[in-house]
Amino acid sequence: IGENLTYSEGMIKTQMSYIFIKLELAEFKRGERRKILMEEFCPVIKSGNLPPTTRDSEPEVANEIVEPLSKEEEEIIEELQYDLMVVEPTTIDYIPPPKKDWFKIFRIIGCAIFSFIFAIALIFIGIYFGRDLFSSGDTEPTIPVDTLVAQTIAEPDEIDDTEPFQSTITQEPTETELQATTNTSPPPTATSIPTNTSTPIPSLQLPFSDDFDDGISSDWTVLNGTWFTANGKLTTQASDWDWVWLALDEPEWQNYRIKVNVFISSYASANQSSVAIAVRTQKAQSELLAFYSDFLVRGIWGLVGLDQNFDVISGSDEGFSIPKESNWEIEVNGNTFIVYINGREYHRITISGYEFGGIALGVKCGSTKCPTFDNFIIEPIP
Repeated sequence: IGENLTYSEGMIKTQMSYIFIKLELAEFKRGERRKILMEEFCPVIKSGNLPPTTRDSEPEVANEIVEPLSKEEEEIIEELQYDLMVVEPTTIDYIPPPKKDWFKIFRIIGCAIFSFIFAIALIFIGIYFGRDLFSSGDTEPTIPVDTLVAQTIAEPDEIDDTEPFQSTITQEPTETELQATTNTSPPPTATSIPTNTSTPIPSLQLPFSDDFDDGISSDWTVLNGTWFTANGKLTTQASDWDWVWLALDEPEWQNYRIKVNVFISSYASANQSSVAIAVRTQKAQSELLAFYSDFLVRGIWGLVGLDQNFDVISGSDEGFSIPKESNWEIEVNGNTFIVYINGREYHRITISGYEFGGIALGVKCGSTKCPTFDNFIIEPIP
């Protein structure tokens, strides 16, 4: 109904409710109302035997009843008229879009092209005449080569621009003139320039020690990670199994001995951490020469890259594991590197290319408890 009459669904429902009120069907439920319509009203509508709509056929009703019914009907009719009021669509005159003024468009394009060509012409004209202007008066005149040579040989007063240049040959001085000239100026005294042959002095003199009871000394340099002291011991935060380093950056150190107490956390478990001591370290190195304990608590010499790569130099076959808590001692002397664990020689290697450098302490930890260092000492080897 709404589609045919172009009304909304809500409006149709409102008018149907008025019809149901008029037919005294509003008080029935939907199913009962449908049944009454199908059984009583639909047969009458199909047969065409509708009651007459004239007032002559209507039964007489008392005035006191007619009057209130008329008022209700008038109110319903007024509401129906208001709701059923159809607004006639207004006719809007079609206004065609303005036609394009092609002449104006071509004129604008032509003006733009002409302006561009005119600007290019002005640029070329300026370059051409500007070149002649600069070459005519602002630059110095070109001097012939022979005149330039003459000016370099003769004094300015001796040059005559009107006459061609004639070179003159001067005679060599005699022996007496040379002797007189030699005697007038004494020969310079040669002095030797001293060369600095002394070796650079390290900024941190050995021996050096740190028990970490008062925190971390300012001589240490954090290469990466987060280092701190707890209960008088040096440790670091977990680093997702990446190597972290704390260094004594002294590139002039050569031969020395390192002693430190090491505690390996999560010993002999899946979360066991690794400890390393790098020697002869330099800032420019991409790999550190280090001795470290692996997950089987074995000591290994290798090159630990700052990109977390590790190349083994020599394994350990001494037959004993590094204890959970032990004293590490590394002796660096020339090209020989010796490791002692609790005073017992553990492993030694000989390698060249690492003659000078400082040291670094490294930890590889992924658990909440990381290894610790304590009572660090480094002393020179004569």
